[in-house]
Amino acid sequence: MPENRMKSRLLPFQPHKKQPLRSISTAVFLRFKDFTVFCAEVIVKIMGIR
Repeated sequence: MPENRMKSRLLPFQPHKKQPLRSISTAVFLRFKDFTVFCAEVIVKIMGIR
């Protein structure tokens, strides 16, 4: 019985733990995407100058 009580107490918190990780990974991905777009624009401008 004590194990079931612990599981029932921890169960409501599990979705809350997953959500911040998703939002952090999404933010990191969007920053990385913005950085790659910026690098691509710089490369295109440098190639266009030459």
